[in-house]
Formats: sequence, C-alpha cells, structure tokens
Amino acid sequence: MHKREKDAIKDVLRRYAAGENVEHQALRVIAGRALELIESTEEKLAEIEQEYDELFSQPRIAWKEYPLNQPESHKLYLVSEGVCIRSAQHAASPQGYKWFREGSYKPDDPVNDIAVTHYAEFNLPGQE
Repeated sequence: MHKREKDAIKDVLRRYAAGENVEHQALRVIAGRALELIESTEEKLAEIEQEYDELFSQPRIAWKEYPLNQPESHKLYLVSEGVCIRSAQHAASPQGYKWFREGSYKPDDPVNDIAVTHYAEFNLPGQE
C-alpha cells in the first residue's frame, strides 16, 4: 500500500472516529484494505511460525551430568563447568581419569585441571 493511500485511509478513519459522516463507499474501501492487511499479516505470521518450528525441531546438544555419567575415554567432547564451553578429552593420568584440554594431554600440566560438571558429544547438523 502506497503512503498516500495509507494517509487517505487514516484521514477518513480519523474523521469517522470524530463523528463526521463518511460515505458508505469510503468505508467499504477501508474495510477491503483492512481485510487484505489482516490476511497478508496472517500469511507472514504462518511463514515465521513455520521457520520457528523448523529451527527449534533440530536436535539440541544432549548434555550429560559429570561425574554421574562417565564418558568414553580418549574421545573429544564439549565440556562445561556451567559458564564456559570448550572441547576436552577424558583420559587416564597418574591421579586417575580427568579432563584434558584439546591438544594438551600432559598429565602433570596444571593447565589441564578443568572443572567439568557436564559434557556432550559433538552433534553437528547433518551428522548421524
């Protein structure tokens, strides 16, 4: 709808709301335009709802609580302590099994002491 047409419709509606008599034909045109706007809005809303449903029906990250659930050893996982997310591997060390940052598998390196409360397998879109 063109700006001039919108302005004309608003003008007629303002005059009608103020109590002025408005031609029946003008009201018919406004009602037709209002129905067109409602229908196009409903169509756009349905498209947005469809996109929303498709987006949120995709698999989400399945976090597992640690140490309640023990991960498979020597496999790369997403890990978190509840604030940050990083990749790490669960593997044996002289102090027992613990988490190692990706690429840093030195058991005695203090940088490897990662506080992990949850872990998840990588599940990128399209992977089985």
